[in-house]
Amino acid sequence: MSRVRSKIHTYNNSWQFMIQNSGGTPSYTSTTAVSSATDTMTDEVTDGYYSLKKSRNHLPMNPMSQVKKTLEVTWGTTVWEQWYSTRPWHKNQATFPLALYAFKARTGWGYTNVWPAYFGTTPSWPDSGPLLVSALADANAHGWDVGTFLVELHKTIDMVRSLRENVLRRAGRIVSTFKGRKKRFSSLSEAGLAFSQTWLEARYGWRQIAFDLQDVNIALIKLQSLKHEFVRASKKAVASDSRIWKTSAQSSIGNIGRFTSIVEQEATRTVRAGVMLEAIADGLAFVDPLVTAYELTPFSFIADWFANIGDNVAAFSPFATGSLLHAYVTTEDVVLNRCTALPYAISGGAPNYEVSGTLEYLFESKSSTYSRQPATPTFNLDLKINLDTSKLVDLASIFFVKWSGYLRDLQKLTRV
Repeated sequence: MSRVRSKIHTYNNSWQFMIQNSGGTPSYTSTTAVSSATDTMTDEVTDGYYSLKKSRNHLPMNPMSQVKKTLEVTWGTTVWEQWYSTRPWHKNQATFPLALYAFKARTGWGYTNVWPAYFGTTPSWPDSGPLLVSALADANAHGWDVGTFLVELHKTIDMVRSLRENVLRRAGRIVSTFKGRKKRFSSLSEAGLAFSQTWLEARYGWRQIAFDLQDVNIALIKLQSLKHEFVRASKKAVASDSRIWKTSAQSSIGNIGRFTSIVEQEATRTVRAGVMLEAIADGLAFVDPLVTAYELTPFSFIADWFANIGDNVAAFSPFATGSLLHAYVTTEDVVLNRCTALPYAISGGAPNYEVSGTLEYLFESKSSTYSRQPATPTFNLDLKINLDTSKLVDLASIFFVKWSGYLRDLQKLTRV
């Protein structure tokens, strides 16, 4: 069953302006203007929703769409004055949202259309396919990876057992080289080798042990509470673009009222993909030979820096035990329009000029369009470079250790 809900918002944009010339009688001008926006939401209701929720049964992820609009405006009173010996000679006084006034004047949009679309260059928006695969991979590989842990157990034992020996050997090598027993280049090489071995051992040895212990701890906590019924996982990606729509410019209002204004736009898209599984053993642990085989493949983690091979393996492994209950993709597009207005006083000449009161005005209008749709994960190979500083150090360390002839020994202790 579908349902539609809506709510109308109104925003008062009225303003008043006063002009006083040569110390005479002030004249007033006022304008009454209203901006209105309608928030809407359309979704589908699951029959028997409350009884299903009460009995803790699976609730499907239904389609939903939503539109929201908001308006934030700085209100204030600004006074511009000009005088010779007595004041005021000329005076302008405005009580209004100056930034909204500037936005209307510079863009040509009326007060009733203050939520314009984005006119900049559309960026490359995130693809929901790889996100959905990554979410399914996380759900399938949820919990303690018992298979990989057991296969790598001998490495873990050897690494712990040889910790003291490795540390002392590397430290001694560095000390001896910097005491002048070897040439400068050899000293730097020995230091670089010691750092590379220690770095890789920490990243792909000790860090993996920490992750395994964390997974074991989480599994024990879930086993004690027995409250883990479904396995959920989600992934999110965000892309945005911004531009200056109208550059900073000087404008006038009345005979001495002056202000500068600038109009900017920003567009943001947030894509989220999620899944829900009904997992065997409540997702406490899993054994997947295909995932283990890929994890043990030398340098498989480097391949994952450039393509989502590991995610596809975990998501669509025939050994995965979880049953997919539902998957979904949500997309939220947000367009933000911003105008900043700054009153200032005329400078130069014989008269005195002064501006007082509110000296900074801000106008922001934001429109948000949100949609949620059921989805089906499919094999999706995403080629994208995913490098950071740590991974660049990994590559340099692997090259250095291999060049020095110690890579095979290091692989006996770590998952490199």
